[in-house]
Amino acid sequence: MLRLSLLFSLIFISVLGHASEDLILKIGSTESISSHEKAWVENGKVLKLEEAAKGFVLKGLKPGKSLLKIGQHVRTVYVLSLEQEKTFRLLQEVTAQTLNLTSDLQDGRVVVQGQLLRWKDLEKIFHACRDNDCAFELTAKSSPDVRQQIVTHVQELLKAEGLSVQNILFGDGYRVLLNQKSEHLPRLKKFFAAFGFIVEATKESLDLVPVIKVQITVAEIQRDHGLAYGLQWPASASIQVLPTFGANPIAGDGTGAGDLTANFLETHSLGRVLASPNLLCRSGEEAKFLAGGEFPIKIININTRDVVWKQYGILLTVKPKADLSGKISLSIQTEVSKVTNKMVDGIPTLTTNRVESYIDLTKSQMIALSGLISNNEEEDTTGLPGLGNIPVLGSLFASKDFQAHRTELVIFLKPEIVDLQQQAGNL
Repeated sequence: MLRLSLLFSLIFISVLGHASEDLILKIGSTESISSHEKAWVENGKVLKLEEAAKGFVLKGLKPGKSLLKIGQHVRTVYVLSLEQEKTFRLLQEVTAQTLNLTSDLQDGRVVVQGQLLRWKDLEKIFHACRDNDCAFELTAKSSPDVRQQIVTHVQELLKAEGLSVQNILFGDGYRVLLNQKSEHLPRLKKFFAAFGFIVEATKESLDLVPVIKVQITVAEIQRDHGLAYGLQWPASASIQVLPTFGANPIAGDGTGAGDLTANFLETHSLGRVLASPNLLCRSGEEAKFLAGGEFPIKIININTRDVVWKQYGILLTVKPKADLSGKISLSIQTEVSKVTNKMVDGIPTLTTNRVESYIDLTKSQMIALSGLISNNEEEDTTGLPGLGNIPVLGSLFASKDFQAHRTELVIFLKPEIVDLQQQAGNL
């Protein structure tokens, strides 16, 4: 009898040693426990307890946690899906290396709770989870100073990923509102999931995208000087990306910055600037520039009496797309049209040259459009004196050098991403 009591005590002690640890079960899996003590389960919806010949069998029913009491000893049982189990074990390992952070299961969700004392602790979680598709929620409290660190570092990481900055809402957890039509929505969700932030995709949330400034310079360039700076004068319209010049740039102040300025062209006798506007637009949206005019065309039939205005001159349409890493894709549509002395039913005709192209840039660079004016300018100029009154083009056609084919109309474009937050901070 004494031997049986000693044997039972040894078995029970081994069970207690195991009971001091948390138990993790996958949904649908079972775990056998050998014990002759009475057992009790706190949450029967999460965990099912069945008697067996040598003790008990536990079965995981759905994600959650439940206390399991065997005799006088209590342990916590977690029931997780396959993805949750992977996340839970990873976060237990990471939070064990931090102060005041722990991993737990609440209402079927893996959470990181406690007190977030510094940004580096959250950064550890991010780097561990970004490539492991963690599904968890960060509920840890944080001070205002730590929250500011989170905002600063998260925005820097977003820019490094080529994603737009987002507002982080602090309150009951950490939340981010995203536009459900954003083309970067899957990437943004994965990014913020690695922090444990709650992501809500709504129609009302604005899609924050980069703003691009396109510097435009319409210039009359001396052909011999243009060749020296890498410009080629083709027979038809063409587009080319200019190289970055060092101490003697075609564009800029000699520092290699690559900004085309009126002073540089005119003081170095390269040509003259006819127009120099700047266009601002959101990534993926169009911006237009028109230097010219419009003339009316009457439309009269049985049911309609209307007037349509036809544009002429230099019409430039740009549609840039960019990410915050500095990569830019630029769609360019350029049209140069001029009124001729030919009439059709009392309506003047137009001669038009168009060029449409797409350019991908890894950084902000100068683009040159040339060959937009054909070789009949001199004839048109003398045949239609009013052509000299067209804004921008009039100045070009009035140039004797242009009439003698010693100069060329060139449109320079330089797209660059505008950091609106930095500009606002400098105000």
